[in-house]
Order: sequence, then structure tokens, then C-alpha cells
Amino acid sequence: MNFTEKIACQIGYPGKKLSDKDPDLFYSPEFGIWIARPQKRKNRYVNYFGVGRPQNGENVSIAVEINYPISGINRRVSGVFSKSEGKNVCLLSRGRIRGLTKESIFDKFLLETLPSYEGANKSNFLFVCDLDSKFCLTQLSNFVFEINRLKSLNSSPPTKNKMDQELSDYFNESSGLIEYTRSEIGKIERIHGIIVSELNDILLNSGYKTGRFKAVDLIIQNRNRANTIFEIKTQVSLQSVATAVGQLLLYSYSFPYSVKKILVLPQYQGRNTFTKKFNYIFKRIKTIGIDTLFYRWNKSSPIFLNLEDIL
Repeated sequence: MNFTEKIACQIGYPGKKLSDKDPDLFYSPEFGIWIARPQKRKNRYVNYFGVGRPQNGENVSIAVEINYPISGINRRVSGVFSKSEGKNVCLLSRGRIRGLTKESIFDKFLLETLPSYEGANKSNFLFVCDLDSKFCLTQLSNFVFEINRLKSLNSSPPTKNKMDQELSDYFNESSGLIEYTRSEIGKIERIHGIIVSELNDILLNSGYKTGRFKAVDLIIQNRNRANTIFEIKTQVSLQSVATAVGQLLLYSYSFPYSVKKILVLPQYQGRNTFTKKFNYIFKRIKTIGIDTLFYRWNKSSPIFLNLEDIL
């Protein structure tokens, strides 16, 4: 049980309290989020989440509701369960979140989106977590923090971002959409978003300004201009490296100025010939201006091994 602290609080949205017969929250020190006791309504289960550790007796704001239907398909409820032939069950969201427009969420969502089927209908969803994954709670907490981040952006005055315009001139609206067949959804360990989120947090805590736009996984900005772009992969193979190199070169050509290009990969191990081959590959791609950042896993968190050296 990761939600180990029980705290009595009044929950609600800014300017609106919720009358709840059981206002107890359950907080996870490991993941930094809280959940209110789930409630069963007429046609749905209601789950309130928030960020940070509340104090006893205080009023706390809800970051996001993650609700799902009691049974069947209900398109009025944002939460959806998606089960593939591979038997993995993923919790998804339609993107209908209080205080945000659906368009703004899908445009600025830092984590993953993916298509799934409801009967014969195929729609695009926000990925919340894979219930069969050992990273499930990490994925869930990342989703809660990401929605909280989007709400904080929404409350700030809008600013014109030159970098966004430069990239929007180059990428169409479908860029970055990860397409899976019915059988593929659920077979893949959804760890890409965890890596993006952790790297983003480290860069922010180091004083960098970050962002993401369409197909580009992560960007370091300076005065609303991109100066570093990251492409993140979850495995080391010739196909993934070749794809990432092509993506980085293609994305970098969209800028009228030079940007630093960083390929992010897991620390690789293998036979001596395997290691020699990839050592040679990484030396060669460095000659075309692409640095390689490696990470390894510490339980459910990635540890970036040479980030300071690269930046």
C-alpha cells in the first residue's frame, strides 16, 4: 500500500467546496500525490486526486478527477479502460477535465497519447497508467502532476511563443501520434512518459526552461527559442537508434538556427561484439552533431548517467 498517510481535509475546486461525508484523504509520500476515498455515483466511480501533502483540517484543491463508468461504454465519463489481446489493461482519459479545454490539453500534454477502440470507433486518448505494469503508480502520479501543470499554465496570462510558431509551420497536427493496432495496445511497457517527465523535472530543477511541441519529446528553451531538442527511446537497437537519428535531424532542420541534438537511450549491455558495435555507432553520430544521453533504472525511476557532461 503506497498511500500510507490518512489525513482529514475538506476538498474542492477553487471557489467551490465539495460536501463529502468522508473527507479523509490518503497521501503517498513516495509519489507526492493524494487520493480521496473513491465514491460510487449513479453511473460512474469518482476519484479525486491532488498534489502535495495536505495538512490536517485544511481546504485542499483537486488537481484532477479520474472517473470511469460502472459498466459498459459511457462517453459522458472521461475515464476509459482499454484491454488488448495481450491482456494488459490501461486506464485512459478522453481529455475532458474541469478548468481546461480538450483542445489545449491534447496540444500541450507532455506525456503520452494513444488511440484505442470503443467498439468499432477509434478515438485518441490521454494515457493515464497501465494497471498491469510495475510502473503503474509512477505513471498515475505523472499524470496527476501533468494535469496540475497544465492548469497552472492555464491560469497564467497567454504569451506569444515564437518557437511554437516556428514548429507549427513545420509539423502538421498529427505529428507525434503513436499508432498501435488493437493487439499492440497493452503489450508495450508504457515507460516513455516516465522518462520524459523525470528528465523534464531534473532540467527544471537545474534552472532550465523546458517545453514540448508535437513530435519533439522535450525541448530546452531560451527566450522562447529552442536551443536543445531531445529524442527519447526505451530500447537500444539498430532500428530505434536509426529512427531517433533521423527524427533529430529532421526536427532540427525546422529551425532557422542551430540547435543541440540529444538522443536519450537506456544503458546498454550485451555481448562484447554488441557493445563494440554500438560504441562505434555513437561515436559516428556524434560527428554529425548528436550527443547520446544514457539512463538506467533505479526501481521505477530513471537515473541519467551523463546529463551534466552533455549539457
